[in-house]
Amino acid sequence: MSDSQYVDQKTATRSYRPALYQMSAGLMRAREPYRVRNALTGLAIGSFIVGVWLYSMSAVKQDNFDDVDEEARAMARAGVKIVEEERKDMGPGASTGAAAATATATATTMTTTTRARGILGSLDGKIPGLLDPKGKTVVWGAPGVDSIGC
Repeated sequence: MSDSQYVDQKTATRSYRPALYQMSAGLMRAREPYRVRNALTGLAIGSFIVGVWLYSMSAVKQDNFDDVDEEARAMARAGVKIVEEERKDMGPGASTGAAAATATATATTMTTTTRARGILGSLDGKIPGLLDPKGKTVVWGAPGVDSIGC
């Protein structure tokens, strides 16, 4: 036995965890005062999560997308072509690759952001070739977040 006033780490670990995944009587006694408080805290956190989920689901069910159809009609009257209509115009013999290329070309021309912002701005100079040179996005050919759906 050593002259030290402290217990070494292996002895302390064995006193609380004598076997793998089992608790000693001392550890069970030490945890006893916190059992009810921890259970109530877990129940509160779990009920908050379920409440947020239920609220989100009820809010989505209440959404009415009738105005989207009206916006599409207004865009059609203004002469704005929707990507699906462009695919139809290409004809039945057109491949999906050509339609995807058209969609990518449309998305590229719609991009207005020329300077990367936030974290991407700092990564642009450090990792060459990471960002699309036109849109400064990680996904090449993707529209900027400010012009999604435009």
